[in-house]
Amino acid sequence: MFTYILRKLMYMPFILLGVVALTFMLFTVSTKPEALATIQLGEKASARSKYEWLATKGYVEFTERGREKLSKMEKQQIPARGTMLFNASILADLASERDYLKSEIDALAGEDPEDKDVKARLARLDLRRHKNEVESKAAIANARQTCLLEKAGQANLDAVAKVDDLGARKAAAQEARDKAKAAGGDTADLEKAARDAAADHEAALKEHEAALALVSRVKSESEKITKVEDIEPDLDYTNIFRQFVNYTADLLRLDFGDTRQGRAVTEVLWSGAGPSLALLLPAFLLSELIALFFGLLAAMYRKSSMDHTIVISSIVLMSLNGIAIIIAGQKFLASDWNYFPISGYSTGLGATRYLILPALLYVLLSFGEHVRFNRIIMLDEVGQDYVRTARSKGLNENQVLFKHVLRNSLIPLITRWAVAIPTLYTGSLILESFFGIPGLGYLTVDAIANSDGNVIRAIVVIGAVSFMLANLLSDVLYAVVDPRVRLG
Repeated sequence: MFTYILRKLMYMPFILLGVVALTFMLFTVSTKPEALATIQLGEKASARSKYEWLATKGYVEFTERGREKLSKMEKQQIPARGTMLFNASILADLASERDYLKSEIDALAGEDPEDKDVKARLARLDLRRHKNEVESKAAIANARQTCLLEKAGQANLDAVAKVDDLGARKAAAQEARDKAKAAGGDTADLEKAARDAAADHEAALKEHEAALALVSRVKSESEKITKVEDIEPDLDYTNIFRQFVNYTADLLRLDFGDTRQGRAVTEVLWSGAGPSLALLLPAFLLSELIALFFGLLAAMYRKSSMDHTIVISSIVLMSLNGIAIIIAGQKFLASDWNYFPISGYSTGLGATRYLILPALLYVLLSFGEHVRFNRIIMLDEVGQDYVRTARSKGLNENQVLFKHVLRNSLIPLITRWAVAIPTLYTGSLILESFFGIPGLGYLTVDAIANSDGNVIRAIVVIGAVSFMLANLLSDVLYAVVDPRVRLG
């Protein structure tokens, strides 16, 4: 057994290294250093303070010029507000972008060296053609109007000749004026269409001239960007391997950084571990003892009314929504009947009155699942040959159940406990949030709401390490409870 434990302990550093590498990828590599500094220091932090924080964490390194510039800012020889710090990596990105823009401009210029003049001449010719079309349409309209007026005049003369009385002449003149007005309306429509076409072409020409001006401006801006190589960088990102080494060293020292409020993450987690353990350890032990008792009882009286009652009760509790049960318990037992406090927490023995109701609700929420699991295990063991042999030897039912059935059932139970124990703090997320208990679950919810990456990272790492330790402990307990297990 000692050899097996030693072998497991030798494997654990490699597993832990994998966990550290995974969290490093999740919380560091996937996020830019400037974003990490913004999360830690806030949106209003200056670029200088962000880079100084990144330098202390090993994400960036200041060059000799950068350190000299910082020294001058501290001595107020140069203004701290208006002075910029140039990052070598960012300057390299700007140079790459500059080269891309220049290549695009060169490719565009290579298609037609006289593109600007040709397009301008074509635009002017096109405009002149449109103007000629408008003038020709206007001339045609004028000619048409002249013809119509001549026809109207002839009609007027005919009317005068044919009709002698004054009323008839007025009617004929009115008819001629109506015809002339109609002819004038048609001409106005033609002129309006011609003017609209000319205006559209003028607008197109202006857009083209604006595009040519934009190309010229891009060229001038690209010429300004070419000076980026003349800027000496003040700092640069450290390589990924060195960042990983610094990250691992911080974890080994249990240095998870600071929260967004400026407190050490280790201090915050330590203050939250007490309330979580005070709530979950008694609740977990009580729920397992109750589930073990009812599981044995259901297996002992299989297919009886007691067994059916236990199974149906378990299914009903598993079907109910957990949040609904918590809300109902908090409303009736705490708010309406005043048996327990609604929420809050106190230190020392005063915390007991705040923890009783959440612990009872935890037992109620886990009762159905745990009882059904234990009943299935017990029923499987009750049907084994060694149970019939024990009964044939004259052992009473209690000796058979507790000495043989229960002991052999501990293997799957230990496996389930090993998985459940490291996740107890996550299981209390809802309970701690509803009852205002400042435990690890409450801290996790608060860290997610405030985007506090250091707290989230610390909880993930602690959960992974706890899971590995629980699995090691479960493997050792297998040999303790069942001599048939051979660890060597």
